[in-house]
Amino acid sequence: MIVAFSTSCQLASVAVFGNDGELIDARQGESARNAAAACFQQMTEMGIEVNKVDRYVADVGPGSFAGVRVGVMLAKTLAWTRGLLVAGVSSFDLIAHDQVVSLPGRKGQWLVREPGSMVQTSTEFVGVGYGTGTDHRDYPHAKNAGALLESIVWMPAMELVPEYFLAPSISEPKTPFRLEGSP
Repeated sequence: MIVAFSTSCQLASVAVFGNDGELIDARQGESARNAAAACFQQMTEMGIEVNKVDRYVADVGPGSFAGVRVGVMLAKTLAWTRGLLVAGVSSFDLIAHDQVVSLPGRKGQWLVREPGSMVQTSTEFVGVGYGTGTDHRDYPHAKNAGALLESIVWMPAMELVPEYFLAPSISEPKTPFRLEGSP
């Protein structure tokens, strides 16, 4: 059995596949800033027993920085404890692997990926996807990993890492912290 997680946006989803790639069950719901708990709740609802899982798939982004990290760490931890393999899939592919997909980037920007092309930034939303300023609500869903199972690369758990397309936007504090007695 293969279990896939997507936690890169405000919705968390879990899908379970047979080893032949056939979708057995899938759930998606609000994660309320607790994606790991939402995933475990969905796994419980589907009757997934972690000792019967053979491999894990995680949404590696782009998306919410913390959300992506939660899904990746969840898959890595569950796989590592039993010596299982994992794979990462893009949020773009979990929306639509064969269409132009736009995801929110920085303020006023979109991350756009056309099938077979590199991710680009744009000031316009095109294709399918989600984000502020558009009526589209096509979110990543773990069940869409099924279409990718034959082509993804399996690896040891500790090799799975999130994919970041934008450098962190960290600014200098307006009032630097000063230790007592320092200049």
